[in-house]
Amino acid sequence: MLHQSKGKLSTCSANFSSYSWEGPNPLLHFWSICAEEQFYLILPWLLLLSKKKLTISLLCFIPITMLSRFLISDLRPYPAVWNFSVSHLDAFALGILVALHNEFLLARIKSVRLLKFFILISFSLLIFICASFFQLVYTSRFTSFSYFFAAITFGLLLLLANKEKWEFKGRALVIYIGKRSFELYVFHWPILHYTKIIYGVDLLSVESALVVTVLTVALTELSYRYLESPFMKARAKFQGKLSI
Repeated sequence: MLHQSKGKLSTCSANFSSYSWEGPNPLLHFWSICAEEQFYLILPWLLLLSKKKLTISLLCFIPITMLSRFLISDLRPYPAVWNFSVSHLDAFALGILVALHNEFLLARIKSVRLLKFFILISFSLLIFICASFFQLVYTSRFTSFSYFFAAITFGLLLLLANKEKWEFKGRALVIYIGKRSFELYVFHWPILHYTKIIYGVDLLSVESALVVTVLTVALTELSYRYLESPFMKARAKFQGKLSI
């Protein structure tokens, strides 16, 4: 059994290199957009259901997704268990459940301080196990639970964000980054990829890391101002005409 486990582990290690920023494709990270858009093909049909039936359907997604990860981690090498179409359905389901029952859930939070403490412990535990036991958390059968635990942690963070006003130093910076998060996601990986090629390095130096940061922020800002913002304004006008 130990020999088989080691064999699986080495297989995961070998396949991990095919999904890293050292890989040949600068657009590898777009797998998550594919998984998201595939879910959005299902979502409109689910929204036709009554609230009760929708809730039951979303709750059913959770064990089905956990079982799928358990099977995929055995049948296919990493990163299949990470970027397979159904691997994150439980996270999507939890997000919709939080939105669907937001008021009900918020009314049952008796102590914000306790909720903050639990979220802090959850994030600390996630960071520790991801850093210390990467293959266990990301590539093994344990993904059935580790991915779900991460989804619950972020679900609780969503509830906390809706429960309390967030007034703190640096709030403007957090809002700035949040509004441009999609562009940051789109541009960071290709820039990392080509910077590595240009500098001919495996690990970024301080100089190359600074170049990556400046280029990512610059392209993010240009895209946000001249692509996303005009599009969102046009969409708002179109929606306004539809509501008249």
